[in-house]
Amino acid sequence: MLMQQGVTAMDMPVQFSRMSLLDGLVDYHGLSDNETIVFAAIFDAAERGLPCPTGEDLNDLLDCSSDSASRGILDRLITKGLLSRAKVQRFRQVQILATGKWTAKSEAMKTETPHVPRGTHDPRPLVKALDDVGIADSEQIASSFPLLLAWETRLTRAIELINRRKVHFLTGEA
Repeated sequence: MLMQQGVTAMDMPVQFSRMSLLDGLVDYHGLSDNETIVFAAIFDAAERGLPCPTGEDLNDLLDCSSDSASRGILDRLITKGLLSRAKVQRFRQVQILATGKWTAKSEAMKTETPHVPRGTHDPRPLVKALDDVGIADSEQIASSFPLLLAWETRLTRAIELINRRKVHFLTGEA
């Protein structure tokens, strides 16, 4: 059809190769319509060097209001081996595994610190800080960091109660 219109593959090499690769991947992996929409949006962003579309952007493309819809589809595309994801704080970069291209970093991304899920702790900053001040057993201290946090909370509360009692004693309140 392109040849009938006088357009050759040399006239539009990126568009032609993009369509054939995208169509081939969609057909091979048997993607649903919604998976195809999300994959195409991320594929285009990676090809053009743009940041990964946000969940809201993907939901708008899917015409859905659920916050988890696009995230679930992205997880399925990763499971099917089409994409890989790197989380950096609240941003993400996605790699198209067939081409090796990544989506660009978001302009709002100010840090390179990897994402640490809630309920977990990355001890590296603490270990570095302890090493910088010359504490020898920094690795051992960092490994018990959750316990230290619990004690810090308790000690802070105890100091707060002591200070209240001092104020009550000085003011003569019971």
